[in-house]
Amino acid sequence: MNNQLMNNQLVLQAPTCHKTCNKIWHMRRSGGPGGVGIAYLVNYKQSGHYAILLGKEKGGRYANTYNMCAGGVDRKDNGCYIAAARRESKEEVKINVDGKSEFDKKFKDRNGRIRFFMHNGTPIFIGVTNGTSRKDLNFKISQCNRNFNLPHCQREMLCVDYFWLSNKQQIEGKNLPISSFASGVISKIDINKL
Repeated sequence: MNNQLMNNQLVLQAPTCHKTCNKIWHMRRSGGPGGVGIAYLVNYKQSGHYAILLGKEKGGRYANTYNMCAGGVDRKDNGCYIAAARRESKEEVKINVDGKSEFDKKFKDRNGRIRFFMHNGTPIFIGVTNGTSRKDLNFKISQCNRNFNLPHCQREMLCVDYFWLSNKQQIEGKNLPISSFASGVISKIDINKL
């Protein structure tokens, strides 16, 4: 993002890093870059039934509920929503999409456009994964949570689990609470647009 100092006031300008980021900036219609959310979906066992990956928050507003992978656009992201999504994904749910090809594979639709929609002023990036294992992700999360030398941002989740898009229930029927934010996002996901 380009920031300029005019008359001793910082003026924020739309990011020029990606067309998608510029579009999001203008759709937000409010000052500052805000945040991002990431919805990882899986076509469960190629059945046509989709589930979403949510993480159990350790603290904060959604403590002890399963929530979206989400967070603010940090200074180090330089106003880039895609950079923020990549960073939050790696920090919170331990899915690394730093490389362009890995990001594109998960987040671009068949026409080459990045999948996202706006939810209450926040862009929600839609990633489609093929069988990302909860067991593997939870092992990585557990390792990070035991390492107190890591910054808090890498130890925000207790674990992850999958929830059906159709009824917002955990896929094995466990009674697990989801956040109001995650519930609202799930209600807006249209699998016909994947």
